[in-house]
Amino acid sequence: MPSFSSPLLEDMVINGELNAMDLSRLINIMATDLSKKLSRDFFMVFDDLHLLEHCEQSLNLLGFLLDFSPPQLRFILLSRRPVVLQTQQFRYGKGILQLYNRDLALTVDEADTLMTDILDLNFQKDVIGEINRISDGWVMGVLMATKTLFLHKQQLHNLEDVRKCFKNRNILDFFRQEIFAQIPLAYRHSLMKLSLLEEVHLDLAMKITGDNDIGAKLSILVDGNYFAMTCDKDDQICGFHQLFRDFLQEKANEELTPQEKKQIYQIAIEYSFAKKRMAEALRYCLSAENYEAMEQILMTEGLSFLSMNRGATLLSVLLAVPSEVQLNHGWIALLTGIAFCEISPENCYDYLEQARKIFVDRQEEMGELLSLSQLVFFYWVVAGALKTGAQLLPRTEELYHRHKTYLPLFAKVVVAKNIAAGYCYFHGDMLTAHRYSSLARELAKTLKSKGLEASVILVQSYENMLMGHRNLNQLELEKAYELLLDPHVASVYKMALCTTHIDDLQLHGNFANYFIQKEQLLALIPQEKLSQTIVGPFLYLWDIGIIISQGKFKEALAKVDEGRRSGPVAETPHILSQFLHWKAYILAHLDEPEAALKAAQKSLLLREFAGGPFHEILNRILLGTVFARLGMHDKAEEVLSQALSEAIKYRMLYLKAGCLLHRANAYSLVGKIEEAVRDLGEGLGCMRDNGYYYVLGLTPEKLENILRIAVQHDIEIEYVRGIAQERLKSTFVKGGRVVPLLFVRMLGEFQLEIEGQVILTADEVTPLQCRLLKLLATSHNMKMGQEVIQLAFWPESSPEKARSNFDTLLSRLRKSLQSVMGQLLIKDYLILHQGILCLQNCVLDAHLFQQMTQKGFEHVKRNEWWQAANCFHPAVDLWHSDISAEAIEDDQVYDFIGGLKHQMIKLVSTWGKHLASASREEQALVILQKGLKLDPTEASLVRLIYHLHRGRGELVKAKTMLKEYEEKLKAEDFASSELQMMISEVVA
Repeated sequence: MPSFSSPLLEDMVINGELNAMDLSRLINIMATDLSKKLSRDFFMVFDDLHLLEHCEQSLNLLGFLLDFSPPQLRFILLSRRPVVLQTQQFRYGKGILQLYNRDLALTVDEADTLMTDILDLNFQKDVIGEINRISDGWVMGVLMATKTLFLHKQQLHNLEDVRKCFKNRNILDFFRQEIFAQIPLAYRHSLMKLSLLEEVHLDLAMKITGDNDIGAKLSILVDGNYFAMTCDKDDQICGFHQLFRDFLQEKANEELTPQEKKQIYQIAIEYSFAKKRMAEALRYCLSAENYEAMEQILMTEGLSFLSMNRGATLLSVLLAVPSEVQLNHGWIALLTGIAFCEISPENCYDYLEQARKIFVDRQEEMGELLSLSQLVFFYWVVAGALKTGAQLLPRTEELYHRHKTYLPLFAKVVVAKNIAAGYCYFHGDMLTAHRYSSLARELAKTLKSKGLEASVILVQSYENMLMGHRNLNQLELEKAYELLLDPHVASVYKMALCTTHIDDLQLHGNFANYFIQKEQLLALIPQEKLSQTIVGPFLYLWDIGIIISQGKFKEALAKVDEGRRSGPVAETPHILSQFLHWKAYILAHLDEPEAALKAAQKSLLLREFAGGPFHEILNRILLGTVFARLGMHDKAEEVLSQALSEAIKYRMLYLKAGCLLHRANAYSLVGKIEEAVRDLGEGLGCMRDNGYYYVLGLTPEKLENILRIAVQHDIEIEYVRGIAQERLKSTFVKGGRVVPLLFVRMLGEFQLEIEGQVILTADEVTPLQCRLLKLLATSHNMKMGQEVIQLAFWPESSPEKARSNFDTLLSRLRKSLQSVMGQLLIKDYLILHQGILCLQNCVLDAHLFQQMTQKGFEHVKRNEWWQAANCFHPAVDLWHSDISAEAIEDDQVYDFIGGLKHQMIKLVSTWGKHLASASREEQALVILQKGLKLDPTEASLVRLIYHLHRGRGELVKAKTMLKEYEEKLKAEDFASSELQMMISEVVA
């Protein structure tokens, strides 16, 4: 396909932005470009697939290509042996034809046709049959056997002579000997030498063979079809058929001396190194067992090679190095460890530590610096051994300042970023951390490396997050979102960026978006991969915190046990301490004091060992709460006060606010209301100033308790009511009495809910009662004058009659509500005061939709798409179904719902376009379809969906979409000419 190009993919290749973990994303880019180019079936052929049987990444790449390619792209796969492909196409796909050797073998008649009619050879039938039998009907075997028999035809007089010609030979031996026998003697020694090369570059071939005419000789072999071929358009690179190369290498091993082979490899190493083909040079080093040369190449070019995202390639070479060699060569060990950091982090430690020891012994400080930097990374991301990592920082920092002038920019970014992470996580020293991370980010921008910038943003985001600077962190999270959508950023960095997003969401109680984005992370990186780093266990820890905040202790305990079994990282002191402090918390609330205390004590010991200021403070907060629950009030006050002092010392505002609220609750349990009020005043003020609405570890019971005290003492009343509405779905009335909010659902079937339970549906009240509730809910401030209601309901009745009807309707509505509200007071929700009927302590889903939509569009104006999406997701989810026009009797309600539909169409259109432009077509289609359910004839949505299907090569879906649109228009009685014009506008 000469005219095909994939500009983005080509740009990524040039800039070294391809990554072995990004196969599905890379295939999607290419498939999207292919679908735009293919107008008819195009066949892609993969021959000798068995050569990839041990190449997992290459087979994965092919599997993704099979699964995600456009329908016009067809495949022919050829292999000598069965090869396992993890592809849904093979498991569930249709239109697959599998042919085995027996299916492809020539019959005797077919062999006769080939030899007699096509090749114009004159062999007897019994000879043809014997050739076919010996070759097992293999076409190539038949051809080669035919050629050889033709050469020996003078000695062939009968069938027995044919058999003698093949006696004790299988067809492969025959192929090797007969083909090689026809090559001139002057060529053979050179070919044996060249067979040791990966690719035969003509200038390299001349150096190795000493033959200036080798290019012409190779051309003769290519032209004569001697299983040689050119591999580039300029005919400067040659190669051999795999079977022929295998044979030549076998001959080379027999006839060339070890010294000759060593000399060939040495020339190839120098040539490849000079041509900047590092992987090739390293493979020649491996073949030659020249590990000193490999060490030198890695020292000078290894980091540059890694900067081009070639970690998987590098690792494939280095892992073939004998283990005793790996661990006795500093640069081989170091580069193996660094490559493992991205691909399989749990395996990197032994290599990095061994490299560090070698470099220390040799006083090779540059190597020691790089080893230390990656060990800091290991102790942060994998082992979670924060105190151990902290011990490495002084030496790392000292060496960095001594050698930073000589460090390549790529290495400088990585080292500065890792030092920043160390100060952030190990010491809680955010000023020093920010100094290094700012330097690393500027250098990453200089290099124009989105991947490196993403890795630095992870650190800078946590600098803000751990300090509790959420507003500042939102800026970093928006930049992280931009990079998440950037195809140049590798999946390993996207994992880190996703982590910052979901950590922020769980820390601030945005559970709906947390679970949505957690699923997106798991779609990007499987759970088993995540479990090799601290990210995997943290997903369990964050889930546990959320479940506890909902008061579901048994479910949380099961999640603790599941998390602890998730992998070796979950058993490190850093992570295990956190599982145990939650376990202690849960068991204390399940009234298992001894088990709770045991878990608490072990958690505290592990945390003292692991270190890390943020986690030490959080550990004390939760364990202080455990001691308070167990009645150990002096111990609780002591531990919580220590936590507060540390939070203030490190200026960690989120933990300071949380500690004050937890200590206020602990004080209240022993009647120290004055102390509790003091803590609440300071803690709620801190929350308000920083926009916090959620604190880890506050169960609904605890939160209600402290908020009630705050209301009773006139502390941050409006802010407290906002927290109560968001977190408890309740409010507080005069005197601190808690009232569950009445949730009125209109975006779909009309119904009333309290505490997440449906208490009344439209079918369970009279039509008049339902109509009255809808009018009230859609009125300004949910209030209506009695006379306005009477006029709307009974316009023909006298004032007296209308008033009587109103009284009767209101009385019956109150009885209907009271029958489902149990002990709750109707007057808390429905009151008539001075002729005004009012719904109070109520939340209307439509109002929430309007608020979130408006907030989302404000973020869109500022190009803050991550925050916009966090508003749009819950807004869209509020729409359960369309609202039937027949169920609406009042213009006020009709206009209100119409305005909501208009907002919804605008929302899904705006968001859908953004997702489509960000190559998130699947998500865009889901969102757009939700809008289309509300209005199937909305042309803007139909156009977007139609062209998305077309762009994805889903032509049948696009056609079906258009047909359904046409049927809907016909049902709306559009004129034929108008209908055709509307369809034309969609497909234009």
